[in-house]
Amino acid sequence: IRGVAVQLTYDFKLWDHQRQFFNAVVNLPEKRFCFNISGIRGGKTFVGARAQFYQIVKEGKPGDIYWFVAPTYKLGERQRLEFERLIPRSLARWVASEYRFEFVNGAWLEQRTADDPEKLKGFTVKSIWLDEPGQCKEDVMRVLKGRLLDSGGKLICTGTPKRVLSPWLNEDWQKHQNSPSYFWIN
Repeated sequence: IRGVAVQLTYDFKLWDHQRQFFNAVVNLPEKRFCFNISGIRGGKTFVGARAQFYQIVKEGKPGDIYWFVAPTYKLGERQRLEFERLIPRSLARWVASEYRFEFVNGAWLEQRTADDPEKLKGFTVKSIWLDEPGQCKEDVMRVLKGRLLDSGGKLICTGTPKRVLSPWLNEDWQKHQNSPSYFWIN
């Protein structure tokens, strides 16, 4: 981070499935679409926030835009509150009027909802964390993948099995489960 010495270590404990997911997100650039599917209290929000935060600190530059997206504003607030607990104030500040964290390295982390996929069009984004993709309309995944085309960034998805395995997402999994650009863990 510009003008700030940051040691890229973490002092949080991860379960084995969380560690594999975190590693895929932050250390395996070929894994552009990462899915963590686990049950209640499986630590999805915990690891999703930390994986995206680590990306921003490690790779973020002025003008880079990162998103955290949920099916509804209320679900997105869970993500925002997790970031509030995680991000040191010395690295970023929450700008409520803009629904975003502004990092000292010039990157932005913006809160978005997936209730209207049309409102997600027209942006280039470095990385997106989508929580509970199975609660979203099918168009959302296509639109979000489109936001990452120019940046080559990652789509990080976390969700519960019941909510994630909607028919369209199950089709996506069947189609890409052996793809080198996908990572699935449950």
